[in-house]
Formats: sequence, structure tokens, C-alpha cells
Amino acid sequence: MASDIAIDIEIGARKAGVSFKSHVDILSAAPLSTRMQKKPLKIPVTLSGVRTFVEPDALFSIGERVFALEADKGTEPVKSTIAQKILAYREIVASGIIDEYLGINNLRVLFATTSRKRMHHVMDELAKVARNGKSTMFGFRVEDAFDDFLKSPMPTGRLFTAPWERVGHPDLILAEATTT
Repeated sequence: MASDIAIDIEIGARKAGVSFKSHVDILSAAPLSTRMQKKPLKIPVTLSGVRTFVEPDALFSIGERVFALEADKGTEPVKSTIAQKILAYREIVASGIIDEYLGINNLRVLFATTSRKRMHHVMDELAKVARNGKSTMFGFRVEDAFDDFLKSPMPTGRLFTAPWERVGHPDLILAEATTT
């Protein structure tokens, strides 16, 4: 699912003439200490005094903007697992971990899921922890075709120009948000 989504976004970016970098490109520019890790995309973070990590399903950049992708098929509990991922992503940005660990100074997180009800449940969890119940850092998209790679539409670049919903803000359009 994550690969299908990332490929679709890459096609859209390249069609638009916008630079696209994969996780391999991003990691090649990361600090040596990160590149030497067995799993360099496992980003360390401390939440409530407990050392843990967050590992995106995909990581890429479009133009100057870096995106982590979480491909959610509804197999993990929202309150315990997904909510912790949200907190971890917020912490790695707020504390500057992402700057030090990957050498990047911006990150947005895209959550793709297969159910509108689940997507809104995740968005509600984000609203509970976000300042004033709003967040520009996360974008959400639901498509039932994400659920089964056999039903996945042929990648065309549509997700680059498609709206990704946000909590308390207008939709995120990747084609419009890659340099700001």
C-alpha cells in the first residue's frame, strides 16, 4: 500500500516537473551516525519518559518538503498505537530530532487509510493533542482501493493533486505545498 501511494505521488511530481527524492536519497544525505544504523528509518524518540521510535512506511521529499507516509489498513488500534505514532511524529519535529537524526528541517505526515470512519477517528485523536485542535503537519486520505493491491488503480499521479484532509485547516494539496 505504501509503495503504491508513494509511486503515484512520485509520478505526479515528476509529471509536474517537481523534484522527488526517495528515502534512499534522503538517507544518503543524513548524518553518518544515522546511515550506519541497522534500520535508519527507525527514528528514536522519547515519549512520557519512555525511549521508543517511529518508523514511517515510506519517506520521500517533493521539492523542499519532506513527507512521512503511514499506510493504515486498520489493523492497529487507534487509541494505543496510532495515537502514539501521532505523538511521536509531533515530538521528533518539535524537539528537533528530525533535524539531527535525518538532517532535514521539515516534515509533514500523510496518513492513508481505507475507511472514512477510521480516518475521522484518527483525525479526532490528533485534534485532542493538537494546539487548539488544529494541525497543518498531518494530511489524511481515504480510498477503499488502498485496501487491496489487486484492486489498486494504476498509478497516474492523482495523489499528488488530490486533497489530503487536515484537522482544522483547509485540505493539503501536495502539488501546492512542496516549497512552503
